[in-house]
Amino acid sequence: MQLLSLLLLHAAAASTVAGAVDVQLVLSGTVPASQRPVALRTATILARQIEQRCNATVAPPPPTARRPESRSQDAALVKIELALDQSLGTEAYAIRDGTNGSSSVAIVGGDVRGLLFGAGKFLRSSRFDGPRSAPFTPGEWRGTGAPHLPGSFRGHYFAVHYDNFYQSAPESEVATYMEDIALWGVNTIIVGTPGPGTFAPGHSTVLPGAPQIAVLVNRTRSLLQLAVEIGLSPALIMVPNQGFDNGTHTHPATPSGHSPFPYTPFPDPLRVRGNLGALTCPFKGHDYLLDIRRKELEVYSDIGIDWIVFWPYDEGGCGCEDDWPWGGKGFPRISSKMATMGRTICVYAITSDTAIR
Repeated sequence: MQLLSLLLLHAAAASTVAGAVDVQLVLSGTVPASQRPVALRTATILARQIEQRCNATVAPPPPTARRPESRSQDAALVKIELALDQSLGTEAYAIRDGTNGSSSVAIVGGDVRGLLFGAGKFLRSSRFDGPRSAPFTPGEWRGTGAPHLPGSFRGHYFAVHYDNFYQSAPESEVATYMEDIALWGVNTIIVGTPGPGTFAPGHSTVLPGAPQIAVLVNRTRSLLQLAVEIGLSPALIMVPNQGFDNGTHTHPATPSGHSPFPYTPFPDPLRVRGNLGALTCPFKGHDYLLDIRRKELEVYSDIGIDWIVFWPYDEGGCGCEDDWPWGGKGFPRISSKMATMGRTICVYAITSDTAIR
C-alpha cells in the first residue's frame, strides 16, 4: 500500500512538472532608466496575476536588458518582453509577436501607463485553466489599443473614512486592488484630505491637531505614493467650505455650522445634505478656509499632486447673499482661489468638477 502511494505521488509530481509553463519577463532597452522602476512594477503585477491563477513560475526581468536564456530543457518557456515606443501615443499600447522565438510576445507601451494597460489587455486575452495545477496559455491577440480618450480623467476614489476597506485593510491588500483596477484602465487614484470632516467615534468631525488626522495623513500619503509607483496620477478631493468644528458639534445628528465663520442655513426639507464637518461661510471665512487648504496641500507637495477635485453638494453651501446661489457664486469663487493656490504648491495640473484649470 505504501509503495502504491509513493508511485501515485511520483506520477502526480511528474504530471505537474510536465504541465508547468515557465514565464520569463524581459525589460527592453527602450525603457529609459528614469522609467524603469514603474516598468518593473508592471512586470511584478504581471507575475502576480499569472502565478496566483495557475502553476506557472514567472522569472522577473534580468538586471540588464538582454535576451534571456532558457532555464530548463523540460519547461515550455514563454518570454514576455516589456518595451516602450513613444510613437504609439499617450496611454496607448501594442501587443506583438516577440523576437525570442515562437513562444515570445512583446507588450509595448506608448508610455509606462500604456505598458500597464497593455499588460491588462494581454492578461485578459490569456487563459488560466482552472486550478493552480493547470497551465498558463498566453493570449494570441495582436494589435494596438488605447483608452477611448487617452489622457482623460479616469479616477477611482479611495474614501478613507467610516473605517471602510481603503482605510482599514492591510496596505498589501489595498495595493493589490489598486493594481487590479489599473489593469482595466483606471489612471488616477483619489483620496480625501484629512482635516475638517475627518471622523472620530461619537463625533462627526474632529478638532485641529486631533490624532485621527495624523493617522489618516499617513494612510493617504501611502496610498498616493503607491499610485505613483504603479504609474497612476495622485489626486486629492476636498470640500472647499468645510472648516473645523469649534467644539460644540458633538454628535453626527447635530446640524453643522459651528465654525468660526458659520454659514447661513438654506432650505433643506428633505435633509439631503451630509452636514459633515462644520460648514463655513466662504465669503466671511475666506482667509480661514484658504489657510486650512494650504496646510493640507503642503502635506502632499513632495508627492506631486496631478488633480484636485472640489466637492460641492454633499454638504451644500452658504445661503448668505454673498455666496448664494452656491453653484453659481460661492463655490466657483472659493474653488478658483484654492486651485490657484494649489498650482503654486503642487505644481501639477489641477481641475475640479467645475472644470477650473
